[in-house]
Amino acid sequence: MTYTAAVITVSDKGSRGEREDTSGPAVRKILEDAGFSVVHTCILPDEKAEIEKELIRCADERHISLVMTTGGTGFSQRDVTPEATLAVIERETRGIPEAMRWASLQVTPRGCLSRSAAGIRGKTLIVNLPGSEKAAKENLLAVIDALVHGMDMLLSEGSTDHNHDHHGHHHHHNNQILKDRDAVELRLAFCFPDTYEIGMSNLGMSILYQTMNSLPFVWCERVFAPWGDMYAEMKQAGIPLYALESGDPLSAFDSIAFSIGYEMAYTTVLDMLDMAGLPLRSAERPSLLPLVWAGGTASVNAEPMAPFIDLFVIGEGEEVNNEVLTLLRQAKREAWSKQDFLRRAAQIGGVYVPSLYEVSYRGDGEVAAVTPKDGAPAKVLKRIVEDLDASPF
Repeated sequence: MTYTAAVITVSDKGSRGEREDTSGPAVRKILEDAGFSVVHTCILPDEKAEIEKELIRCADERHISLVMTTGGTGFSQRDVTPEATLAVIERETRGIPEAMRWASLQVTPRGCLSRSAAGIRGKTLIVNLPGSEKAAKENLLAVIDALVHGMDMLLSEGSTDHNHDHHGHHHHHNNQILKDRDAVELRLAFCFPDTYEIGMSNLGMSILYQTMNSLPFVWCERVFAPWGDMYAEMKQAGIPLYALESGDPLSAFDSIAFSIGYEMAYTTVLDMLDMAGLPLRSAERPSLLPLVWAGGTASVNAEPMAPFIDLFVIGEGEEVNNEVLTLLRQAKREAWSKQDFLRRAAQIGGVYVPSLYEVSYRGDGEVAAVTPKDGAPAKVLKRIVEDLDASPF
């Protein structure tokens, strides 16, 4: 399971822009290397009230699993991070700072001077790290494996928000990313039009799940097609298609994206839209939300599915998907119409919007001309990720 994390740097000079924050990014990298999804970062001054407010917001409003602070743990009168932490936690976890101090003592006898604290508030673990990049890294590396195990214990029992869907199923999937549904701006249902077993073994699905969830304002959840017998039972019982992580029906999502890898999945896409309670044809869905879009190798020839899909992503989706989601966020905030959004989305490289092209035919049924409308490009070039060093895999 992948847990969410926040990194809070506490520094007067850092908050005023007088000192570059190197500790926060270093802590973030260690967490991400350990499998955490860092969904929030910030820099605060050494003000106890502000630190307390941010810790409470991360735990109670954003429902972040692990909150790491760096800075404010020394002997200065302004070092109040431990006091702020102890003021908001409900249960202290003394073993974590003890282990970190022990690790520091192996490096320097001054390691005992750290006043770091740690504790639990609700379902959130809060841990203080020292302010220097070197010490923060040493302390975190000393306890990172224990923190992962602690997350498993903290969130594995009695947490309906994090681990159960509305049908009573208990989820504990590898690499699952959980976010607070009320703390994100866009909810994305990432649909694989085949069974769970096939979809979960698809590398492209895994990569795009990670890249889209890297956007802090997006919660991307996975959806798979049920087997034929389950499909029939769900239809008969009136159970809508729902997401793996939250168990919420697709009607709760702002965006529904399909990864179509082969032509045999075309009809399954339509079945999944039907199970979601949505009209099949794009023209019959006049509202901006939910946006129905698709990518994958079978989308290179998009025409068979063009009447049903609002827009296609042609080529590799690691970058363009996030560009579409960023634009959709703006459209939702500013209440654009669906057509306004699609016109602007068509300007993103690799995006094909079928409704912005007029097709004329010869008498024998062959295509005579394809004419773009509303400024859509005459040709859509497939997107290719050029910088593989920046790829998450």
